[in-house]
Amino acid sequence: MDKLNLINPQWQGGADIAVLAGTREIEELYLKDAPAARVPVSGNPALTAEHGVLGYREIKQQTLDASGILRGSGAKRVFTVGGSCDADAASILYANEIYRGDLAVLWLDAHGDINAPEESATHLFYGMPVRMLLGGCGAAFADIVPEPMAPRQFVHLGARDLEAAESRFMRRSRMPVIPARGVADLPGAILEALRITGRRHLYVHLDLDVLEPADFPHTAVPVEAGLPLSGLMPLLTALRQKTELVGFGFFEYIPAGAKTGAMEQLVRFGLDL
Repeated sequence: MDKLNLINPQWQGGADIAVLAGTREIEELYLKDAPAARVPVSGNPALTAEHGVLGYREIKQQTLDASGILRGSGAKRVFTVGGSCDADAASILYANEIYRGDLAVLWLDAHGDINAPEESATHLFYGMPVRMLLGGCGAAFADIVPEPMAPRQFVHLGARDLEAAESRFMRRSRMPVIPARGVADLPGAILEALRITGRRHLYVHLDLDVLEPADFPHTAVPVEAGLPLSGLMPLLTALRQKTELVGFGFFEYIPAGAKTGAMEQLVRFGLDL
């Protein structure tokens, strides 16, 4: 299979079942006629913490299930819809695996998502997926991430609500962080940062809270001073035209109750990957 559309409604990372409802709305309004595989996800609201991660058992099992679907597909490109932002971990790990580490990840998010479990005050996994991909969650996911990714594979766009431990880690690891506003040529700056990674293939992870809430309020954890909605599709189009784009996923959507032009464009972009 050349391309897989994957629906991963995992919500436990943020302990917010609204993103499960959001994923279902995306399925019903935008993906009804599109072929897609769906990761089975528990709806049990009772979550317990293990290894410093709330909902650990459900998250680990669902990540293993998603990985099984991805590997079974043999897909070279993946479009993923979720769920909380940690639902993208299996797709990124899969892309890194099939391209043997020759993968850059552009992480669009208002938050760092790079806490280790022992650094997290909430123990919510949606603050940890980048650290998990880097192999920094201890024994919790060691069997899922046998070959951790490197910090130099990541470029972060839009982070503006960082915890102190995240800021320290990003500085130490020299992970590029490009602001959501104030960059004259945002596509150019991102393309240059991606070039410096030395990787030929690109996965774009989009947490919708990277956007300016006044432009797009349908997300679980909005943060002011975000990326203007008017700049998102031109950026994605430039990346499709000028990189080897092999993966795209968007996350943290809560129901709008009706179709929106922004979501129609994002779904079409993913389906056309």
